[in-house]
Amino acid sequence: MNRLRPHRVDSSTVEPALVPLLDVLFILLLFWLTTVVAAEEHPWLTDPYGLPHVQAPDRAEPGVVVRLDSTFLYVEDRPVASIADVEVLGPNEWLVPALLAALEAPRGSVLTDRCVLVAPASTRYRIIARLLYTIGQAGFTRVSLVAHPMRREL
Repeated sequence: MNRLRPHRVDSSTVEPALVPLLDVLFILLLFWLTTVVAAEEHPWLTDPYGLPHVQAPDRAEPGVVVRLDSTFLYVEDRPVASIADVEVLGPNEWLVPALLAALEAPRGSVLTDRCVLVAPASTRYRIIARLLYTIGQAGFTRVSLVAHPMRREL
């Protein structure tokens, strides 16, 4: 019976393949050069986050705050409607009348075009869309949406 024997190669006859090694080194050199040139032409590429730099004011301009929790909708800390009232609207009804009436009261005394909607992150999109539509119909042109995680009540 003839057993398979491992093939032994004499190490003095083996030559390293330099062509693939040179190809890899050449590709790495090209990659490094293009990265350096691109970083000099576009300094924003060197920013680790890639975010634009913005000069923001120290304080936000005043606006009307619409807050939503798990059960009620508030305008400037006054309860306006329950979430059940917003959910009961039909599929093609977007306007929330109680919110529209409550939003016109603060605007009568202070002219502002800003409104901030604060809602839990778990709020259904249908409710957020209806509230944003109503805020827009009330005449607010600058609307911010702040979503926060809902806290557990102990």
